[in-house]
Amino acid sequence: VFEGNVTVQEFKSAGSAKVNGTLRAHELHSAGSLSVGKGIEGHEVHVRGSLHLEGDLKAHEVHLAGAAKVSGMLEAHETRIELGGEVSIPVIKSREINVRRPGGFFRGACELVADRIEGEEVYLECTTANYVRGGEVSISSTRRIGGLAKTVIASLHCDPAGVRPAVALRGADSSATAVRTEGTHTNSTA
Repeated sequence: VFEGNVTVQEFKSAGSAKVNGTLRAHELHSAGSLSVGKGIEGHEVHVRGSLHLEGDLKAHEVHLAGAAKVSGMLEAHETRIELGGEVSIPVIKSREINVRRPGGFFRGACELVADRIEGEEVYLECTTANYVRGGEVSISSTRRIGGLAKTVIASLHCDPAGVRPAVALRGADSSATAVRTEGTHTNSTA
């Protein structure tokens, strides 16, 4: 347990680690349980296991594998999340966002819950979000998406009724050529 802020070049933990203040590290590698009280700042952040963060996560690369609860915003250039339980992050802003459920026979329930997701290249699986915006958006096996704003929808592979009752998709199949979100009509080219 670290009572205050921690600033290091490299932070590695295996098992359980707790920082009551802000954690600043050029490279952060955690395997097990990591709890941070005020925020994480770094260049590379790799967490495998569980993360509990009160505050924002800001880094160039963020790789999460497992479960996470972040009370603030995740802001990065590249974000990869391998769901291994529930991941709750209110706002994700990243150039590249890749959220996938794990493969294999013995996988449990997993889901990303977010209010807002924004990026240039966005790929989402097992996600519930109120708003998604991206230059190129691919949605697969998604729980619920409230609204889409984008330049191009690369692919939409889910039951259109599961996207949201207020969202109407034009076209007979689930590859959208147009998306209507709460009265706003946005054209796209796939």
